[in-house]
Amino acid sequence: MAEENKLNPTPETDARAPETPVEHTPTTGELLGDVEHYDEEKDEWSTGYYGTGSRQQVTDDVFKKLETGEELTRDDFIKAELALQDAKQEAGIDIENEKSPGLIGKYHDWKKNRTKHKVNKKKYCLLCVLLGWCGGHRYYEKRYVLAAFYTLFFWSVVPFFLCVTDLLIALPMQADENGDIMI
Repeated sequence: MAEENKLNPTPETDARAPETPVEHTPTTGELLGDVEHYDEEKDEWSTGYYGTGSRQQVTDDVFKKLETGEELTRDDFIKAELALQDAKQEAGIDIENEKSPGLIGKYHDWKKNRTKHKVNKKKYCLLCVLLGWCGGHRYYEKRYVLAAFYTLFFWSVVPFFLCVTDLLIALPMQADENGDIMI
């Protein structure tokens, strides 16, 4: 026994024995970093990161809840999403380039980042009422491609409804001291 203690010193037998740090491995559902989640007991949102532990354990837990008919919580979805991201990174899939904004997302990105033009509100609204059916207000706005669309399809009803929409957008806008609006 004394021989063993000399080979493997413990804090009880040798006060000089260095303590080896125990590596912490995250368990499923343990909070470690930055992800918002809703705490139902406290009825508030908090920030944390769910260590996925074992991806298989996470997916098994979610599938078990689905099979038994248990209600999935937001935390379950977060855990499953993080497990999926881990699996994609492990497989070498670039997560950032994989996400496609889709048609609606591209439209919103374009709308947010497009160049706005300064036009006189009275002239714009007058052109919209009188020549909106053929894109007159769009030519004034210097949006020539859209104006050409209005002109090419003036025989259909579509440019008329688009013109009414443009008018309804411009009317409530506040003009600056020169009577101009950004559209």
